Amino acid sequence: MIDYDWPGNVRQLQHLIRQLVVLGQCKDITVEMIPKKIWNLSDTSKAPDSYEMCFCEAVSSFEKRLLLQALDQANGNKTKAALTLKLKPSTFRDKLQKYQL
Repeated sequence: MIDYDWPGNVRQLQHLIRQLVVLGQCKDITVEMIPKKIWNLSDTSKAPDSYEMCFCEAVSSFEKRLLLQALDQANGNKTKAALTLKLKPSTFRDKLQKYQL
């Protein structure tokens, strides 16, 4: 992670850590959870193999990531984030509550 350019600086790093904590299925962040773009891909032996997950976990993970990205883009404004995703604000809030975001 040290070798990654971090074009978004601290905000990008914070977003990655937030995703890893929220989307992680366990309490520890593992190497396999770090996105491959962060890895120094010039040495592909360092990149972890992708791990398997069931369909429901994949869908939940994707949905959480969308919710967090929309919130981030809307600077925390839930109504704007909901509109970005073309959701009713009440549906957006329900999903946030479902994932404890």
